[in-house]
Amino acid sequence: MMSTPKDIDTHWVEAGELSGKVYADMVAEMLDQNDIPHFMKSDFMTTAFSISSSEAPGAKVKLFVPEAYKEKAELLLRTVSG
Repeated sequence: MMSTPKDIDTHWVEAGELSGKVYADMVAEMLDQNDIPHFMKSDFMTTAFSISSSEAPGAKVKLFVPEAYKEKAELLLRTVSG
């Protein structure tokens, strides 16, 4: 996943929600290829118990990008999630 400092000048916004780690990995790769800074956040149960999102039924992964990249990220997200 792209390493991006979360400095105070960057306003991070949620660009989407993915159903599992497989989709999150696909989107992360596409974002990296398009030079879009991002980070993913798993739901609490998945994170707290170190369960892979692909193994937990109904697990969601939220995608965050700087506000300036939100539209472009959402377009890429639609190519994966339909």
